[in-house]
Order: sequence, then structure tokens, then C-alpha cells
Amino acid sequence: MKLSKMGLAAIAALVLLSPAAAFAQKAPKIDEKNHKRGQAEAPAIVAATGSGCTVADALLVGEVDDPKAKTRTSFYEVACQGSMGRVVQKIASTDKKAPAPIADKLSTFDCLSTSVPQGGKPNSLMCVLPANANAMTGLVPFVAKAGVNCEITNARAIGQTATNAYFEVACSNKRGYILATTATLDPSKEVGPSSCLLYEDGAAISCILSKRDDQLTVANVLAASADPMCQVKDRRYLLSTVAGDEYYEVACASGTGFMVVSDPKGAFKSKIDCANADQISGGCTLTDIKTAKTADNALYTKLAKASGFNCDVSGYRTLGSDANGESVELQCGNRPDGALGVMPKTGNGRFYNCAAAQTTGYRCNLTKPEAANMLLTAAVKKARPTSTCQVSESHFIGASADAGFVEVACADKEPGYVLRYPKTSDQATDALYCTQSKTLIGIGCGLPTNIVKG
Repeated sequence: MKLSKMGLAAIAALVLLSPAAAFAQKAPKIDEKNHKRGQAEAPAIVAATGSGCTVADALLVGEVDDPKAKTRTSFYEVACQGSMGRVVQKIASTDKKAPAPIADKLSTFDCLSTSVPQGGKPNSLMCVLPANANAMTGLVPFVAKAGVNCEITNARAIGQTATNAYFEVACSNKRGYILATTATLDPSKEVGPSSCLLYEDGAAISCILSKRDDQLTVANVLAASADPMCQVKDRRYLLSTVAGDEYYEVACASGTGFMVVSDPKGAFKSKIDCANADQISGGCTLTDIKTAKTADNALYTKLAKASGFNCDVSGYRTLGSDANGESVELQCGNRPDGALGVMPKTGNGRFYNCAAAQTTGYRCNLTKPEAANMLLTAAVKKARPTSTCQVSESHFIGASADAGFVEVACADKEPGYVLRYPKTSDQATDALYCTQSKTLIGIGCGLPTNIVKG
């Protein structure tokens, strides 16, 4: 068939960015002449795109000459063996006086994108070949390549760039994913899956085919494998790893809670107690994990005092251990502030005040960071002897490869500071002004009294 010049001009202008916005007209019937021509011409054109598509069927959708630009734009619908149907756009030069051959410009668009109606009418690039009748099934090999457990129940095209195409898929197991493929739609190339739970509802990129609450039901299934006695009261998604593992926090009606991890296929992989989960996305927030153990109070009192931290231990939380030693949070009966201790197998340990505890990757839960204000005041005074700062508020703002940083605000009119705690020491070595902090470590101050207005 021959498309009108106006129609193809609109497509040529828009299809490179959004083929779904192309000029709309009645869905074309398959013209046998164009069918045969497409079958003859499309294989070489598709091969030139580098997509790896083995052409099973093809149709010339239409073409138009642009005398001013000296080009001919042609559109071919292609059905591929074991892959997604697509429309290939070829822009060829018709300038016979050009000093050298001008290479064709090729672009590929998937049949999901071109199936979206425009103005209530079929899209002029809608795929019509029988093999492309259900464009959604063309995503099956991409889901398989991504390695996720998903029987597709719905799908949509999100859009594409010069290098990638993006799709949303909803699955029968209530999971949902955004898939990133190559722009040439080659299922043999890398396919990047991202859980829909990574994207907030209503964001610039978000999933609309799956409800967030439905997607979170997977946490209930994982919780049943981790602890059959847990009646799930609340749950939340935490993160996905590069390897495809997913982390969820679960709170039980009994008051207990834990994290669960699923493998890329969605199967239960492991359970992590909240007491040992501080290094994972900020730790547990749905469960009260302030309950302290007391059985080894005397032992930890002895270890703390031997390391120079005067604490009559009234409670503790073990956080983690390895071949080198253990990390433990201490609550003290003789002082309001506790600490997080890093204790090796041999020798003395290091004890970080609770404001700086996250330098180690853990955080205090038995005592509040504010209880360490007196120690923070002393740290500022040691680094800046002329300072009159009495610390009134603190905030851990981040860590680098070798240090952690704690912002402090002062009760008087003195500007706040950022204290630097080396990971090899529990003592602050520097007190940076907020302006210095922004310049030297790329982290500025955020406490209300430290923000310069105007």
C-alpha cells in the first residue's frame, strides 16, 4: 500500500521518538504485492540493524519520497522466529549526485509500541502480520533471558532511547518488572530486569499494570518459608541486588520481625534477624528491636573497660561476627550514653559513640544518639580549641571508603560542624565547617540551624 505524503511525513518526524504518536488511519489490510516485496527486502535490512532477528515473515507497510531532503523513507513490519515483532524504518538517500554512497539510517520499533491507538483510531504502524497478532508474547524470550520467574499476563511498551527499549510486564505470580532491552530488540543481548517495587506510584517511570500491594504479597509467601509461625502484620520492599536477589522486611503480629531474601526466580533464599540487619538499607523499621540481652553483661563490662570505655553493661545487642571478631551495641548502667563496640578476637576493641556508630555499618537502638552530645562537644573542642560549641543535635550524614561523618549543631550561635571519624579509630580527627564539608567531601549540612538562609 502507499501511505499519503502527509501521513508518512508525520511518522518520519515522530517515529524516532515515539512511534505510538504516528499519524493515525484505518488499520491496513495485507496487500499481497507489498507482502511479497517485504519478504524479499526485509531480511537484508533487518540483518543490517544487528538485531539477530531471523525473519519469519515481512510486509512493506509503506514508503514516501522527500524531494527536498532527497530521501526515501520505508517501513517494514517484520515477524521474527522466537522474538518480538517489530517495525523497521529505513531512510535511504535518493541523491544520485552525491560524491559518495550515503549509508541508510535504520531504526527499530516493537509491535507493542506501534499497537497503541491514536485518537481512538488504529495506529498507522500497527502490526498486522498473523505472527505478530499478540505482540505481548514477543516478550517471552526477553523474560527468559532476564532470568526472572514471570508468566506474562499483561505488558506494555514504555518507550525507547537510541540504545534501549523499555517494557513493563505483569506476571501471574503478582510480580511485575520493567525490562530494558537493546533498541534493536535482540533477545540474545543483555536484558535488564527491575522490580516494579523499585518505582514509586505516580513517578516519572512507574508500573501501572501491577498494584503495589499485590506485588508485596510475595513477602508473605517468603515469610511463611522463613517462619511458619509468623502472622504477617506489615511488610515492605527494601532493595534488589545486581544478582537479582530481593530483600523485604516483615513484621509479625507477635511483635517480632525479620528480613527475607528471595533469589532471582522469586524463591525463598534466606532469613536475616533484625538485630543483624543494620547494614541492609538502614535496617528494620517495622519492628521494635530495642530488646537487650543480659546474660553476658559481666563479660562485656570487662571487655569495654579493658579497652578504655567505662561502661557497666546493663544490656547488649550482638550485631555481627566474623573470623576477625564481633560487633556489639552496649547499654550502660552508669552513664546515659551507650556505644557500639568493634572487638577483635585478640587485643582491645574500639567503641564508637552512638552518633558515630554508623561508621561501622551498624546503628544504636538501645540508646539515642543525643545521649552522646557531651562526647561530641568534646570532639569539637579537641579539633577546634577556640570553639564554644555545645552540641545540641547530631546527624550521621554518610561514609566514605575510610571514614564516617557526623553533622552537629550548636546550642549557641556558633555555626555547626561535620566531624570526621576514621574507620580505624573511634575518635574524631577533624571538625569541618559546613562550607568546608561541602567542598572537601561533597556532603553538606542539613540540620535546621546549620542551613544558611537567603
